[in-house]
Amino acid sequence: MELKLKFESGKSARETLDTEVTQRVSQGGEPGTSHTLSWKSDMRQRVLDVEPDGSAHVVYVTIPTEGIDEAAAAGVVLQRQVAYVHLDPQGRYREQTPVAPPAVCVLPEGPVEEGATWSAPAELAFPALGQSVRYEQQYRLEAAETLDGVACARISVRTEPTRAEVPLFGGNVARVRLDGDAALWVGLDGRVLRQEVRTHAVTTVGITDYETTTAVTQRAQ
Repeated sequence: MELKLKFESGKSARETLDTEVTQRVSQGGEPGTSHTLSWKSDMRQRVLDVEPDGSAHVVYVTIPTEGIDEAAAAGVVLQRQVAYVHLDPQGRYREQTPVAPPAVCVLPEGPVEEGATWSAPAELAFPALGQSVRYEQQYRLEAAETLDGVACARISVRTEPTRAEVPLFGGNVARVRLDGDAALWVGLDGRVLRQEVRTHAVTTVGITDYETTTAVTQRAQ
């Protein structure tokens, strides 16, 4: 089967996002504090224009709908965000604004069969550090399925365990360890129907470890 995103100029779509973030802070290997936040958002997208090569200019508007007060009490401000992305039929970003949704779905070039694997580079931003970490993602076409009546391909994603050092002010260095996994359901009609993404990162500054696990479920409406 051939997997490509397909875009139609002027077309709009809506998705729901369920996000859960767990953070644990420890020092010197001692057990630390742990806190979990969860919230829901609506994400609306509109295709502004489609280029002759099939790439599209898309605007995303993300609006938090639940969990706003709980997040604020924990010092996390959830607010409406507007983002622009220029992406190609394989899901790769050619241009983006800083608050653009992460590019999770990178599809293979050409037809593939069940069991086929491919890889693509990715990047995760660490706003608190003012830096990003690059890593490699491994993809596998698991099966052809039907989701909500739509024929689709289920794809598993694994983030290769990555270690990086990020320079900080004053000559200090943050050591980052990163891994994760995801499942994607890509419709043969060219839509991403569902994403389940888990990212796990441990950032060490001095003797303090900041461990963060983020789980996001994104569903087309």
